[in-house]
Amino acid sequence: QLIEQHENLATWAMWYFTALLFFRIYLLVKKKFNLKFQYLFILLGAIGCLLILLAGYYGGQLVFDHGIGTQLFGK
Repeated sequence: QLIEQHENLATWAMWYFTALLFFRIYLLVKKKFNLKFQYLFILLGAIGCLLILLAGYYGGQLVFDHGIGTQLFGK
């Protein structure tokens, strides 16, 4: 279940920032990217950073608490 949470959060973060990128490109092309949208993108970027933070937290738990992936480095 922890692996699923980590994977899902990482996938959501990837799609979230991809959508944010295309939204920003759209606004730039339409020349509607003004100060109001700059502040909105700062807020949306901070929300996206929380997704990455949570994915990293669960990934750290997988490695340090459960030893996932540590067998690659031998005995």
